This record gives sequence, C-alpha cells and structure tokens, in this order.
Amino acid sequence: MSSLTVWALPGLPPRSLDSAVLWEAFLPDDAPPDWVSLPEYVHREKDGLRTRYQSWLSGISSRPWDGVTVEEFMSIRSNLSYWWMTLPTDNSLAADSPAYRVLRLFALSRIAEEMAFDHVKVVTDRQDVAEAVALWADSTGKPCKVDFSNPSRGHPNRHHRPRGPMLAALRVFWNHLLISMQPSRKAGRAATKEGIVFIDYLAHLQKPGLDGAFRSNYWGPLVELLEDWPEPVNWLHISATYATPKGIRSDVDKCEAFNADHPAHILLHSYLRLKAVFRASRDYVRIRRFGIVLRQQREVFVEAETGLNPFPLLHDLVKDQYFGRTAALNAFWISLWESALHALPMQRLGVYLFENQPWELAFLSAWQRSNFGRALAVAHSSMRFWDLRYFPGENLSNFCDRPTPNSVVLNGPLMQAAAVSGGYPESLLSVAEALRLQVDVDSRTEAVADVLVLGEHALDQDQDVIEIAKHFADSLGPATHVIYRPHPTAEVDPRSLPPKWSLSQHASVHAAVAASRIALCGPTTTAALDARLVGKRVVVIGLADTLMSGPAIGLPNVYLATTKAEATSLAQNILTKSVEDLDPEPVCTEPQIPRWQMLLSEGAAG
Repeated sequence: MSSLTVWALPGLPPRSLDSAVLWEAFLPDDAPPDWVSLPEYVHREKDGLRTRYQSWLSGISSRPWDGVTVEEFMSIRSNLSYWWMTLPTDNSLAADSPAYRVLRLFALSRIAEEMAFDHVKVVTDRQDVAEAVALWADSTGKPCKVDFSNPSRGHPNRHHRPRGPMLAALRVFWNHLLISMQPSRKAGRAATKEGIVFIDYLAHLQKPGLDGAFRSNYWGPLVELLEDWPEPVNWLHISATYATPKGIRSDVDKCEAFNADHPAHILLHSYLRLKAVFRASRDYVRIRRFGIVLRQQREVFVEAETGLNPFPLLHDLVKDQYFGRTAALNAFWISLWESALHALPMQRLGVYLFENQPWELAFLSAWQRSNFGRALAVAHSSMRFWDLRYFPGENLSNFCDRPTPNSVVLNGPLMQAAAVSGGYPESLLSVAEALRLQVDVDSRTEAVADVLVLGEHALDQDQDVIEIAKHFADSLGPATHVIYRPHPTAEVDPRSLPPKWSLSQHASVHAAVAASRIALCGPTTTAALDARLVGKRVVVIGLADTLMSGPAIGLPNVYLATTKAEATSLAQNILTKSVEDLDPEPVCTEPQIPRWQMLLSEGAAG
C-alpha cells in the first residue's frame, strides 16, 4: 500500500519517509525526490492559487443561506454586510494566517492529483490541520490516519490559546465604557468646518514643525501643502493601538498639542458616548447570532467545485470574529463612525488610509449614509501580492453590500499593475505621488556598511531572519560590516545579536538603507521596496510560516533566499552584478506633488 504523508510538525521528517508533503517547511537541499513543500508550491503557483482563493471567498458571500445569500443574511446596516468585516479583512501576511492555511490545503489537493497513493497519513500536533486534511482525504475516498506527535516538540507559543472569546469581548466593552465616562476625552475634539477631512492613525509622526505643528510620515509633504489650502482641512485620527483609557488620554494630549498650532485635529474616540456603547452592545449581540448560525452551517465554506471544506482551519478565526475581541471591536467601529460623522459638518471630500481594515468598511458605510462627498482611499504603502485584504474577490465591481470608495489612490505604475491584476477595475484607480517615499535621502550617500539587516515585528520570525542573514554575511568575508535595524515596535537587546554586528543609529530606515550596500529583510516588509528605490541590492528572506509577499520581489537586483545554502550562494556573486536602473520608475515621486493637488482640487467650489 502506498501512503501520502502530510508532515505538519516543526523540522523535517526522517529522510527514509516516502511521499512526504511538508506543511510548514521548505525542502532541504538533500530532500528525497518524492518530497513536496507546500510553502514552496504556494509561492511557485501563486497566480493560480490566489485566483482560486478569491473565487472561493466570493463564492461564500453569494452562497444561498436561509432564503438569501450569506452576504445578505449578515446585513448589519442598510449598506453594510458584516461578512465583509470578517475573513476578507483578516491579515493574510501574519505568520500561519488562516488564509495561508487554506491556501496550503488548496495546494495539497492539487499536488495530490499528480501523486499515486491509496491512503493518507497526517503527522502533526495541530487539531485544525488534522481535521482539515482528514476531511479532504474523505472527499477523495481515501482513508486517513492521524498521528498526533508530542506537542512539546513545537514552538513554545505554538499551542497557546487566547482567553475565551466572551472574556476578550467583555474586556473590549469594559475599556470602551471607561473611555466613554472620561470627561477629558472631549478635549480630543476641535471645531470643524465644511471642507476636506483626512483620516489616519495617530502613528508614524514626524518631528513637529515650527510651533509644534502636525507632521506625519503617512502624508509627508502633503501636510505642509494643506496648511495653505483654500478650503478648511480637518484631521480625524484613529488610535494606533487598541483603545484603553490610558492610551486614549495620551492620544488626546497629542491632539491638543497639534490644535494649539492649528485647531483642526480630532480623535475618533472623543465621540465615544454611552449611547455609542449601547449601540455597539446591540450590534455585538447581532454579530453573535450570525456566528451561531454560521457554526451550525459549516457547509457554506465548502469549495463548490471540489467539495473541499477548509472550515477546521478557520475555527479560531470564526470564534474571534463572531464572538471574541474582534467581534466587539467591529461593533464599536460601526457605532463610533456613526457618532463621529454625525457630529461633523458636510465634507466635500474624505481621504483615508486604505488597507481594507474592518474600520474602513464601517467608515465608508457611515460616510455614504451621511450623504457626504467623494471618498478617496489612499494605498499609502504598497499592494503586496499576498495581502488578501486588498484582493477580497475576483472582481471588486461585483460586490453588493460592500461599501467602496469613489477612487483608490495608488503611488505609481508598480502598484497600479498589482491592483489591476488583483481584480480592480481601472475606472476605480487614480495615480498620485508616493507620499511616504518623499524622503530627503541622497542615494549617492557613501555606504559605510556592507549589509543592513531589517528586523521583523515578530520575535521568532526576527530570529529566523537573523540566522539566515548571519550565514549570508559570513559568506561575504570575515571583515563584513553588518548593521541591524530592529522593527520600530520591537525591543532588541544588542547582546542578542551575532558578534561584530552593530545596531543602527540612523534617524530613519531610509538613511540606514542609503548608508549600506545590501539590504536584507523578511518576507513581507515594504522596506524592501524602499531599499530598491534607493538603488540598493536587496535580499528577501523567505520564511515557511509566512506568505512570501515582499513588494520588491520580481524587480531587478532583488533576490529571494529561503535557506542558509541559498543565502550563501547569493553572497558569492551578488556584489559582482551592477545595480540596474528601474525603467519605468515603479513609483511617482515628484517633489511638488502636482497629482495630489489635482486630485484634491477636483470638485472644489470656485
């Protein structure tokens, strides 16, 4: 009898194992010829698998359910279905994300079509993978045996389970209730006038201008341009972290400081009143009802063409998005935006940061019901291939109850091509200057470091990147000068770095990149594109637990390494290849931002 073994454990199976399919590892250099890596297959066959995922996701929304579609059943406002605030907005680039699990299951079903076997064996310490593979095997008529290995072999956080969903939701409600009773929150409001409103996170702030004026890395030179704009400009800020009384007090203080110079800055949570808390409670109850019915009718997740059911891989996500913290937060997003926009005078134009987060759908729903003007969604960074929040369906013009902006603003030809290939109608797209890349850094700055290693947000991923980067740097020679720049949200002990490495002391990541010859980074960071635009060679380090989606992958002088051996091989000749000019330029970077001026002027009076 021939067996197909799905190996879903950290590390590699014994070399003697035949027909092994690796769930969470790349193939070693000496892998037997009948081994297959699902992470490698997903990367290699990314176009077909993304299309399949989009088709599956769209199929769920339109599936018949109790006389209506899933999308219609979950209608929570006249122009908003709660469905669009759930799986389509989940972060697919997180390590072992639910979307990545589903994609690997799709890949397994496709690979198996070309393999001869009469039964399936799963070696894992994960219940979700065991159940999903067993369901798939059953759909093919093959018997399946599950071998649950010792969980202690896994990552220390591998089997961590968050607090119960109800407890997590109650904590969200408790924090918001306390915030609603803080009189000081009202200091986060400013007098607003009819005009334009910009919506962003209260994060990535630049050093204040003269007299403490607001400056932002999100908007770059646009902020100064708007100081002399001929109509009122309002700024509505969202807290960058989960809302707590302490965090909101800190954000209120920032808004007060900005308003001392120019009174136009508002904090979203300053509109959180008891009435909004009661509305959110009502919506949370409705969301729970959606979840109860969904768990009883798991067949809605079945892929119509194949009968494949990925629901076991989504179980924790459903608990969170319909019963837990995310469900409670989404209820508050809906209520908060209704309160905030009700308090604003008529706005001709709304400009907001676009990542297809749940709050954006709540904002657009309230904006459109308030009969305000046009809404511009600004894709402020890059559209990475596997960031499925940007690509929730095959064709974005076919959605019924999903609020959409009037236009999506892209930063150049590279992002425009990504959007069109991902299903955006060209009529929805506009192109303007890349505000976050308008930095005063001379690409001709003399390199003082051979290698710059850009750290990851997650500590375990960061250690994996550092390990491969060390092999790369060692292969360049013993005198290689390596600088490490941690992720802005990470705390790193310099003593944990490899010997002879030093911490970056540069004022910005752009300055650090300009002072290096080669930049190494993880599988998803947008800094890879920043480094390539400054004219540097870039090595993207692929990790098996994360979808490889660096925005610079595919550009000249950008290389991918998934193993120490590949990194060593790259190091031997990377500096012998000259850096090519990018033609056409991937992004628009005109310093005077004329495209932005034209976009903001469209429809203005007089």
